[in-house]
Amino acid sequence: METGEVKFAVDAQLIGELGERLVTNHYIALAELIKNAYDADSSEVDITLSNVTKERKNEGLASAITIRDNGSGMTFDQIKCNWMTIATSNKIHHPFSAMYGRPTTGNKGIGRFACQRLAEKLVIESTAKVGKQYQTTNVTFVWDHFQPGEDVTTIPCEYESSMSHTGKCGITLKLIDVRDYWTERDYKMLQKSVALISVASAVRRKGYHEDPGFKVSVLTDEFEDTEIEIGHKMLNAGWGKLKGKVLKGGTLSLTLDCKGKESPEKYKLDIEPELEGISFEVYIIPGSSRYSEVENRRNPSLLTQVNREAIRRDRSGIRLYLNNFRVYPYGDNQAGDDWLGISKDIARRRGSPSKVLSEISQTIGVKDFNRSMLNHPGPESLAGEVLISGEATKYFTPKMDREGIVETSAFEALKQCIRLSLDWSTLHYEAFIRSEIDRAATASVNAFKKTTGSNSSTAKELVTDALNVIKKSASVEHLRREPDKKFQTPNDSSKKPENPTAQSSQLEVSAATELLESQFNAYDAELDTLRSVASTAPLMFVFSHEFKGIMSNLLTHAAKLEAIANQTSEQSVSNQLLEMANEARSTTSQYSKIIKLFDVFSDSQNFKNKKVLVKNAVNQVIGGFEYLLNEFSIEVDVTDINPVLKMSKLNEAELYSIVINAISNAVKALIVKKSKRNIRLSVNKKDDEIEMLVLDTGVGLSHDLWEEVFNPFISDPEGTIYSNLSSTLGDQQLATLGRGSGLGLHIIKSIATKHKGDVSFVKPPKGWNTCLRVCVPR
Repeated sequence: METGEVKFAVDAQLIGELGERLVTNHYIALAELIKNAYDADSSEVDITLSNVTKERKNEGLASAITIRDNGSGMTFDQIKCNWMTIATSNKIHHPFSAMYGRPTTGNKGIGRFACQRLAEKLVIESTAKVGKQYQTTNVTFVWDHFQPGEDVTTIPCEYESSMSHTGKCGITLKLIDVRDYWTERDYKMLQKSVALISVASAVRRKGYHEDPGFKVSVLTDEFEDTEIEIGHKMLNAGWGKLKGKVLKGGTLSLTLDCKGKESPEKYKLDIEPELEGISFEVYIIPGSSRYSEVENRRNPSLLTQVNREAIRRDRSGIRLYLNNFRVYPYGDNQAGDDWLGISKDIARRRGSPSKVLSEISQTIGVKDFNRSMLNHPGPESLAGEVLISGEATKYFTPKMDREGIVETSAFEALKQCIRLSLDWSTLHYEAFIRSEIDRAATASVNAFKKTTGSNSSTAKELVTDALNVIKKSASVEHLRREPDKKFQTPNDSSKKPENPTAQSSQLEVSAATELLESQFNAYDAELDTLRSVASTAPLMFVFSHEFKGIMSNLLTHAAKLEAIANQTSEQSVSNQLLEMANEARSTTSQYSKIIKLFDVFSDSQNFKNKKVLVKNAVNQVIGGFEYLLNEFSIEVDVTDINPVLKMSKLNEAELYSIVINAISNAVKALIVKKSKRNIRLSVNKKDDEIEMLVLDTGVGLSHDLWEEVFNPFISDPEGTIYSNLSSTLGDQQLATLGRGSGLGLHIIKSIATKHKGDVSFVKPPKGWNTCLRVCVPR
């Protein structure tokens, strides 16, 4: 019987297998070598391509790729024990570089396999400091010597090593006899990948020398450099920039600096703790809006169409970086990467964002939450990076072939985090578009009125006037074509001045056309609003129906309690039962007032010309708010309402809509106020109008916002109400009260405008903080 020990041997075929299978293309191969230079504390890397094109190789010229860095270099022992040891554990034992404390970027030894993948021969020229001297070592690797069947440990590689008192640290890798010729496309991909390969910048880490940063350059005379320089200034000329960071404990902090906002928007929410330390920055550069009046660029003169296309071609995509180095293929749009699933969602017309964002959407002007993502910018309209660093890196592991990150729960959480952030920014983009449409519509109306002298106020009348102007223009068309004799003499051959009547007609037609276009877009946006509002109607009907059933049951139980109380001989028990019955009847009475308000809007007859006394409507609405008014000691004064006055132009539903929305806004503004809480309504005849004034002593509204708040979905623009309501009521009670849709004042304005009336905020009398004035013709 024979005993002993056996050892593994490594076949030389492994070198070729790993080179071919782990490194699949040129730029990933070079990226691995660049990472090695970064780990060696290099501040600069130069890549030189020599005779790598098909034409040069066919001429028999020696091809080579040279990678030169100015890092710390390797000693002979380091080359022998580390670089020539497959899958060395050196970087596991030394996770930070010696001089700058950089987190090392790999530990699988992929770099040497990249060399085998790129060329037939490798020459390493390394200079490193040893004591007070410099050691220079040259090693030559002929990859064809590593044939299948040979033990890799028995194949010799020639070297030279010498010591000198002078020298310059660094490593030069000469990849000689390039295996594959390079095309223009390969070069452009290399340029792009090198430009974006690292986000390492100057930094000082505790206990190390100051890191000067890291720069990579590509040198060659075989390809033309046609790249447009794309800097942060150009990227910032788009619609906006989204920045995010996961703070301690897993709180995601977002900041959006975008067009249409005087100051950046901010938002926080809780996500996965394991993402702590991850940060990202994304430039949002949408294509041209389908609405011609919406300019979504902050600097159109800088971000020209040519530059926008250059960004889409060379910089678009959201890239992923692990320890400052890019992980492929994430963010490579030209290769069809869709790691965040954005293209997939756009293709299937995903309309709704994450439900987590439903509340914030109501406060920023989003008209239809369930359709808001239809304007989500595609991957080609996004340019940015996600940085994984610090403690978070232990949850993310690159795949062996360097093509992606191993799919784990942490990676899935990261993708959800980025998508949630993009959804949040898209809600703001949606609100921006709708706001611009409304602004353009208002501007076109004013321009049309000024040009044509139109006094119309309703949308229908304005559109009719615009159509009449266009029809009228046909009758004066001949003025532009026939000579006007009063402008020229028989002997005058000079150019005839343009007829002023025709010129005026042209201006009117132009204004009319712009009006019609803007009104169409405004109606299109308004249709989204109506969809949003209409979607709640079935729910309101079911709620009203079910609630009536509950109220009926309450009354039945109250009657049973009263019957039992009358049969009970124990007086104290009888009194308790009667008290419970009275509370049930009181609750039913209170809820019935609210249900009556629902009925106003569910009965189609109320949308016809049914008239009611204004004071009766006000009292009924106040009854619906009775619980809130009592709980927060809000006093409502209605003594200055003409008791026999009707708003004859308004139907019942319109009158109730005005009163409900006006009082609702006042109540919320008052709850935030800690001191005196008062509302006063006055409704009286004034000249040819009926004037309603709604005054309150709440938080007030800045004069600068008196017009803006009438735009749809503008809710609490100063941020003084709902944040304070949350602390006053708590989130649960605030959810019951409602955060507001931002439609209330817009509804009031629409109703008043329809009847040629007006609504505005005016300077309140002394002792009051807000005064809303609504006027409609008598």
